[in-house]
Amino acid sequence: MRKIAAAGFEKITFAGGEPMLCPWLPKLIKTAKELGLTTMIVTNGSQDPKVNGSSPVLATKKRLIRNGYSFFKR
Repeated sequence: MRKIAAAGFEKITFAGGEPMLCPWLPKLIKTAKELGLTTMIVTNGSQDPKVNGSSPVLATKKRLIRNGYSFFKR
């Protein structure tokens, strides 16, 4: 992430597979924001698997909100 910012990039998009299932996505976005990058997440949000009664996607959304990512568009 630091190399991307140092190279002069201004934006980063997290996509592919289902980024909301990535447990370290909130940390990546927080780091990107700290480096001044504009972030975007591409997700269809349609697959929200329940694992042991909890939702990994919902848990990631909560971590993102805690880390300053405050806009979700459907």
